[in-house]
Amino acid sequence: MKTSRAKSAAQRLPRRWRTPPPLTRGSEPLEGMELLREVGGEVGLLLWQAYRNVMFWAAAVASPRNAVLSLAVGQLARRRGELARAETWFRHTVMVARQTGDWDSYSRAYMALGNMLVRRGNFPAAHRMHIKALRAARRKGLANVQGMALHDLFVIATETGRAAQAEEYARQAFRAYGSGHPSMPALVHDVAYYWMNEGYFARAQPVLEAVLPHFVDPGARFKVQSNIARAAGGNGDRNTFRRYWAECTRLMKEPFAKPYAADALVELALGATSLAEWDRAEQLATRAAEVAQETGGSKAAFRAEWILESVRKGRQVEKRAAAPTSAGSPAEKLAEQFLTSLAPA
Repeated sequence: MKTSRAKSAAQRLPRRWRTPPPLTRGSEPLEGMELLREVGGEVGLLLWQAYRNVMFWAAAVASPRNAVLSLAVGQLARRRGELARAETWFRHTVMVARQTGDWDSYSRAYMALGNMLVRRGNFPAAHRMHIKALRAARRKGLANVQGMALHDLFVIATETGRAAQAEEYARQAFRAYGSGHPSMPALVHDVAYYWMNEGYFARAQPVLEAVLPHFVDPGARFKVQSNIARAAGGNGDRNTFRRYWAECTRLMKEPFAKPYAADALVELALGATSLAEWDRAEQLATRAAEVAQETGGSKAAFRAEWILESVRKGRQVEKRAAAPTSAGSPAEKLAEQFLTSLAPA
C-alpha cells in the first residue's frame, strides 16, 4: 500500500504530452515528378511548387522534431482543404515546439488551430487558442507574433459582439506591429471595416482611403474600393461614392475581381441605400445575389436578399451610430494614429 508521501510524489510527476500521430497518408500525388526537369514556363513553375510542397511533407516525416517543417505541412494541408489532417499537424507542432523551445512555431500553431475553430463558428475555443499563442509570444518577446495574435483576437471579438474588447485588441495589435509592418494595412482595413459596420462612417472613410495605396494586390484593392464606396454613401459623400462605384463597376470585369465580386456588390448596394439611390441599390443587390449563387457565396446571397427586401419597402438599410464619439475618444485617437502611420514618409 502506498504511503501518503509516495502518493503526493506521484501526483507531482510532470504531465507528459500525448497527441495522436499526425496524418501522413492521403492524396499527395507523387507520380510524374520527372516532369520537373522537362517542362518550363508557368507549368514548370507549378510543378516546382508541387515538388516543394511534397518535400515539406517528406522532411517533416523524416525530421519529426522539426516544428517549422511540421507547421509548414499543416499549412499546406489547410490550403488543400484537408482540415482534419491540418489539425493533427498543428497539434503535433505544438507538442514538438514545446519540447524543442521553438516558441515562434508554437504560437503560430495555436493561432492556426484557433483560425480553424473560427471557420467552424466555435469562437470561445478559438479565443482560448489565440490567448495561448499571445501569452507565449509575450513571454518570449515575439512582437510580430503578438501582433498577429492580437489581430485575430480583434476579429473574434467583433464576431462575438464585444465592442470594448475589440477596440482594445486593435490598439494593442497596432502597438505590437509598429509603423511600417507589412501586416499593418490589413489591420487598419479590418478595424475601419468594423467601424463602418458599427455606423461610424465619418471615422471609417478617411482611414479606408488612406490605406488603399498600401495594397498592391489588385483583388485586395478592389475590395477596399468597394468598402470606401459604402463608407462614402453612409457619410453622405455622394461624389466619392459615385467615383468608387464607377471604378468598381469597371474592375468587376477583370478576372481578379471574381472572388470578391459578390461581397463588393453588396457593399456598393449598401452605399447606394444610404444615399436613397433606390434603383441603383436594387440593381446592385440583384446582381450580387446572382453572382453569389454562381460562386457559392451564401453570406453574400443572404445580405443581398436582405437589402432587396428593404429597398423594395423603401427603407434605409444603413444607420449611423446613434451618438458620434468625441474627437478625444480612444477610437478617434486610434483613427488619427492610423492616418499618421499611413501617411507618406
